[in-house]
Amino acid sequence: MKTMGKLEKGFVKIVEIILAIAFAAMIIVVAVQVLARYVLPGAATWTDEVVRMLLAYVTFLGAVALYAGRGHIAVTNFIDMAPKPLRRVMLILCYLAQIAFCGIVIYAGFAYLPVVQARNTTVLHISFVVLYAIIPITGILTLVFVIRDFILEGILGRKFESESEIVKTAIEDVNETKEELL
Repeated sequence: MKTMGKLEKGFVKIVEIILAIAFAAMIIVVAVQVLARYVLPGAATWTDEVVRMLLAYVTFLGAVALYAGRGHIAVTNFIDMAPKPLRRVMLILCYLAQIAFCGIVIYAGFAYLPVVQARNTTVLHISFVVLYAIIPITGILTLVFVIRDFILEGILGRKFESESEIVKTAIEDVNETKEELL
């Protein structure tokens, strides 16, 4: 993509691969769960815990990937209607609010880890830290991209690609990835 450097693009690609693997694993585990429950004599008790963990990871990593690729929902009506000098101030305030939100998520995520440290999942006996660590980790990753956008758009005044350009570059990225895989 034009707005992402090679490092950012590579990072997002890695996250997307992890997401694809995790989502495929969720599908397989749910299929095993259904098969065990309705076809085999006993239910596979471990599947529920695995699917919950995978769902949490897919949700939080998906949010990072969306934000990094600017695929998140942004309601810009008020900024677009404001006089031009006020737009930049409003945009900076929006980014500062996003930075504050990421800071709260990171702080709360790290603060919660000691609370769950002694607890384990019922069946697999995996520490809840493994599950809840995704919150501050993705908070930090999202913060990096918020700061990137704050600097590029809020400070430097750089306009990002229009949606049609984003779709066009996304299709080009998919075609590049296909060519690399073939």
